[in-house]
Amino acid sequence: MLPRPISVTRVEMIRDGGSYSAGFMSEGGDELRLHFRVNQRSAPPSHIEKLGYHAPKIYRVAAIMHDGMRVGHTGTEVETISWEEAGSVLREIEPLLSPEDTWSRRYLQEMVAVAARSGRPEPGVPTLVRTIRLGEPNDR
Repeated sequence: MLPRPISVTRVEMIRDGGSYSAGFMSEGGDELRLHFRVNQRSAPPSHIEKLGYHAPKIYRVAAIMHDGMRVGHTGTEVETISWEEAGSVLREIEPLLSPEDTWSRRYLQEMVAVAARSGRPEPGVPTLVRTIRLGEPNDR
C-alpha cells in the first residue's frame, strides 16, 4: 500500500545531474522520500548523456543527530513503485505545498512530467549535456 503524505518537507532536484526527491511525512508518522534517480552515462569529452530516470523508489529517512540537533539524514529503501503510483503520490503532495514555496512547486511539476513519461527523456530536449569540473580549463 502506498504511503499517504500528510505534510511536505521539500521537493528538490539533487546535484547529481538531475535526480529528484520529494520529502514528506506519512500518515504513519514516517519521514519518507519519493526519489527519481537520473539514469545517465559518461560521454567523452566532458559530457554526460541523460537516458531518463530509473524506476521510482520510496526511502525511509532517519535523522542524523549531533548534540540534539539534526545535522543530516540517511535513507533506507522501502520499495520500488510504478510510475503510475509515483504520480498518485505526487498528486497527494501538491495540495500540501505552500503557495510561497516556488522552488518545491517547480520541481514537483517537473516530477509529475517525468512520471507521466514513465521516466523517459523529454522529447525534443537534448540528452547530451556538457559538464564542467572544478579545476579543469574551460575549453569551449
